[in-house]
Amino acid sequence: MEIQSLKEKISQAFSAEKPIIAKGDIIGCCDDHESDFQWYKDNDAEEFRKQISRDFFDWPQFGSLRSDLFCYFTKGFLLETLDTLDTLQDINQSLDYASWIEDFLILYTPEKKEIPSYILNKVSIFSKDQILVIREVIKIIDMHHFNLRDYHDKTTLIAIEKVWVAEHGTSL
Repeated sequence: MEIQSLKEKISQAFSAEKPIIAKGDIIGCCDDHESDFQWYKDNDAEEFRKQISRDFFDWPQFGSLRSDLFCYFTKGFLLETLDTLDTLQDINQSLDYASWIEDFLILYTPEKKEIPSYILNKVSIFSKDQILVIREVIKIIDMHHFNLRDYHDKTTLIAIEKVWVAEHGTSL
């Protein structure tokens, strides 16, 4: 799939407004760490896209966002990943140059033993269209790995084949 076409599909699939965050809502892991999540309350997916590759983002913190916000901010990760991989190809660089992609990819490629709970708690919140574009971006990341290292990452392949499949999504 052409990158520009995939970006358009991502924008269409993730066109929903930012979920409402009521005063006092806990959007992270727990009340004790809620102040660490203030950035997500104050910003949107486009700002996340602009910042993710430039600033240090705590990917485990991102992974512990409330499910609807994790889904919402995924758009920024996907679009910035495609832009970065496009740039890396132009300058013939490895993902070491953009290690944030691998850090965040961990959040979308669970270990084999975690797959059932991951599908229930993460994948099931995404629509079928969202799942399909996430799957495509993961495939592109995997091909970038393969072209540079001559091997596919096993966890990534399992995620493509068993996790990010349309039947796990909602019919939104």
